[in-house]
Amino acid sequence: MNPRWYVLGILLLGGGVATAGQAFWPGAWGMREGLLIVVMATLTACALVFPLKLSPQASASLGAAPLFTGVLLLSPLQAVLAGAVGSLAANLWLRRRPQVVAFNAGMTAVAVGVASITFRVLAPSSAPDLMRPLSMGMGLLAGAVLYVTNLGVVAGMVSLRKGPPFWSVWRKTWVLDSLQEVGSLALGYLGAGLLQEAWWSVVLLLVPLALTYLALSRSVQEARTNIHLAQQLQAQMAELKATQAQLVQSAKMASVGTLAAGIAHEIANPLFAIQGRAELLLSAPEKHLASEKAKEYLATIFAMAQRASHIIRELLTFARAGGTPEPVYLPEVVKASLDLVGAEVRQRGIEVCTELGEVPPIRGVANHLQQVFVNLLLNARDATPEGGRILVRCWAEGGMVKASVKDTGKGIPKALQARLFEPFFTTKEPGKGTGLGLYICHRIVTEHGGRISVASEEGKGTEVFLEFPAEARETASLQQ
Repeated sequence: MNPRWYVLGILLLGGGVATAGQAFWPGAWGMREGLLIVVMATLTACALVFPLKLSPQASASLGAAPLFTGVLLLSPLQAVLAGAVGSLAANLWLRRRPQVVAFNAGMTAVAVGVASITFRVLAPSSAPDLMRPLSMGMGLLAGAVLYVTNLGVVAGMVSLRKGPPFWSVWRKTWVLDSLQEVGSLALGYLGAGLLQEAWWSVVLLLVPLALTYLALSRSVQEARTNIHLAQQLQAQMAELKATQAQLVQSAKMASVGTLAAGIAHEIANPLFAIQGRAELLLSAPEKHLASEKAKEYLATIFAMAQRASHIIRELLTFARAGGTPEPVYLPEVVKASLDLVGAEVRQRGIEVCTELGEVPPIRGVANHLQQVFVNLLLNARDATPEGGRILVRCWAEGGMVKASVKDTGKGIPKALQARLFEPFFTTKEPGKGTGLGLYICHRIVTEHGGRISVASEEGKGTEVFLEFPAEARETASLQQ
């Protein structure tokens, strides 16, 4: 069905309900009723024009309160007239599209008319005492009819618009919607009761109600401001996290540049051996290819090619961004790191030793952990003089996998050790360090649920300790 026909149908239905109500419950038309119609229409319009804005997508309106008051005090036609005029005035003030204006006015007419007829059918007299328990029960039922009818009309329009199913959306917000409607209906019933007893007593309700509305508006505005600030903070945290990831990757690329000379040397040696053996074979192929030496040369070529390929793979793995957490063995990470850094360190006349015990795996990203060891090894290289020694150890202890990188360098002054993990802090000479190495190490280790600490003494060297939680099942199997 075309939504325009649906809107026309709702308008005709609203008019039909009002006409039927007037036929059976005509009601009096005097100054009191006219004043009530004007007041109810005005209150309805004000409530719709000035709702409590909860968010850019949601608001809470007290529009049901004056509508329900009209249901209880006016005849069906009068109540429909007050509600429809109030809705029409509010929507025109808000400059809604004509189709929306017509639909809202028709929806209000149908809901108010059906609720008013329900109340009149149940009421024992034309003007029941609203403070009696029986009248309260009938009013409660009429209020429920007002709410349900309004929901039904809206659901019909939503289904025609081919949006998400109305009831699936309503199920997510029904608690808030129901509380809002119950509060509005209770307020409307109280206003009707006061008007019935003494019209001037409504002032006693309107003054505190206006003050409460202003207080709520201010509270909601402050809450919206706080939500906006929280959203801004969340966006800034996400941006900071992305920036930190870029920083880690940039530092990794800087490490690759630092290691370029050593890696080139490591690859050049196998290539030189491959070239030499290949030249011997090609110099006299009839002679060398038929000899026993050919097998030895080919084996050497194959081994050297594997060596070069291994180094290139390690470099690509190290340079890769991101990664998925998986079981990782720290000794393998140490070996991969030494494949990249070892040549650079040994070229400076520094001895590299390892003590890699049998350890259970940890859960982590291998290339991130490799960056930690590369950074620590480069720091140890820079701090250790020619003829010095770097020791890398791995061991398991108390459900933790531990590692350390120890050098025999000049050490770090005690006054500076507390700042080692601060970003952009470095103990190196100006121009020889960014101050990000240990900061990135600390960040990566912390993200893996581990801890990093430094023990250093001037003149004797530095040792950096790492520890990570081991995978529980692997720890149990090793203990057995």
